[in-house]
Amino acid sequence: MINTPASLALQMLRVALPRSCYAAAAENGKTVGCRSAFRTIRRHAHESGRASTVPKTATPTVSAARAFSTTRENKGRNRIYTPVRRADELATYILSSTSSRVPLITLWTASYCSTCRVVAPLLKRLVESGAGESADGNQVAYCEVEFDSPDIMDSGYGMRYMITSLPTLVSFDRGEVMTDTKVTSPERLKDEQWLREWVENEAKRRGGGTGGGGSGGGLFRGLFGQMK
Repeated sequence: MINTPASLALQMLRVALPRSCYAAAAENGKTVGCRSAFRTIRRHAHESGRASTVPKTATPTVSAARAFSTTRENKGRNRIYTPVRRADELATYILSSTSSRVPLITLWTASYCSTCRVVAPLLKRLVESGAGESADGNQVAYCEVEFDSPDIMDSGYGMRYMITSLPTLVSFDRGEVMTDTKVTSPERLKDEQWLREWVENEAKRRGGGTGGGGSGGGLFRGLFGQMK
């Protein structure tokens, strides 16, 4: 809900007034506005003998509200973007991932894909629960790419990022697709514990282009490399 100056003024003084005063002020604030609401508050408070509790000059501070497509905005926390249906949306998310050095995990799905309907909520739940987050700043961003939306199909992204089956799970780091850990195996994608470890591994890239905390990738590089 977006707060208005009048509603913020009423919230600030609600605890200081009798219920009858607040009700009258609220009704006045709805129809006239912030300044008139304050005048009504003072008048009713004075009549009830509590005028001293009301600020004579009050200018509520209103912060501008700006919509953003992530579910969380706290530093060091995973971000979940709205599903991608247009090419420019994916380009924007990849650019944001590059500038913030936060790996972008993408799940490519389609409306006709039954496996996708199982994997998508599972993966989203893992990211929402904090998979990949760590005290030293590891985190991921996540979005679902609706591959069968007309704009995505016409964009050529499927060929560019080698999306040959659905669902496909692949991450982006430094603006580049990380094909070495791309996953297409339905069995792996339905395995919650395996998915969690995959996300944690991708979170360690942080603009370095390598997962698993090292250039070699160790077990994960060998294991995920077999999932192409």
